[in-house]
Amino acid sequence: QLANGNAAFGLGKVYNLRMDADGGLKYLEEALCTRQQLLGQDHADVGECYTWIGRLHWSVREDYDEALINLKKAVKIQEAVLPPDSLALANTYHNLGTTYDLLEEYDLGVAYYTKALKIREKLLPNDHPSIAMSYNNLGKMYQDKGNYTRALQYLEKSIEISRKILPPTHAELKRTENNIRRLKDKMKH
Repeated sequence: QLANGNAAFGLGKVYNLRMDADGGLKYLEEALCTRQQLLGQDHADVGECYTWIGRLHWSVREDYDEALINLKKAVKIQEAVLPPDSLALANTYHNLGTTYDLLEEYDLGVAYYTKALKIREKLLPNDHPSIAMSYNNLGKMYQDKGNYTRALQYLEKSIEISRKILPPTHAELKRTENNIRRLKDKMKH
């Protein structure tokens, strides 16, 4: 039965990444139910389901309140049962940061992105794409807060990593280059 729950979880993630809210939610909620029944309410795998359900709500449905409800459930479980430097917890923190960014609650966004970055820097290689993404998101967040100097520092760290690991035409690399270009234009004015 757990195998079915894991299959449903995998399908939910795929539908989420394909931007299919209904399909994603159906399978993620099925996986959540299965994991709760077999593993208990406070298992790390239950928290992972809540993280992905929260991600679906902000990324596909643009329902930030529902995203926060699920992501807060995830973080409560994960902080209780996982080591403080868990990559699963970093992923949930990152999703919370993104949700707060979308809600224009920049101080909370920075706090959660920073938590995610600290864990990732501790556990991942220095040139890992997740670290580059964290730097990019923090840079954008500081830009939105009007702290252009700090924003540029983070964006330049992101681009340094991205240039090492991505082809020159990669979308992530282009995104960060564009973010830097726009920021430098703002700094001129």
